[in-house]
Amino acid sequence: FDLAAHYERGDLSDAVLLDPSLSAAELYAKLTAVKGIGPWSAHMYQMFGLLQPDIFPTGDLGVRNGIKEAFGLRGAGKNGALDEKRDKEKLEAA
Repeated sequence: FDLAAHYERGDLSDAVLLDPSLSAAELYAKLTAVKGIGPWSAHMYQMFGLLQPDIFPTGDLGVRNGIKEAFGLRGAGKNGALDEKRDKEKLEAA
């Protein structure tokens, strides 16, 4: 229902969702303002719906696990944040 309310108010529309003049950050903010659309959903829409190549979904579990494995990290904190305590030595070396 929240998505419908955003459309009704004009905060979102098909035109807004496809507006090339909106920055990635502006569109992300508009999408995540809708209850039920979180960071992952917004990033997936931007990457696969709009084919924006510069989106990096740090909250995606696959991305987080890949970074963890590629850099030999133990921690994969909330929304992709590194765990400074668990990975202190590796972070200092980077």
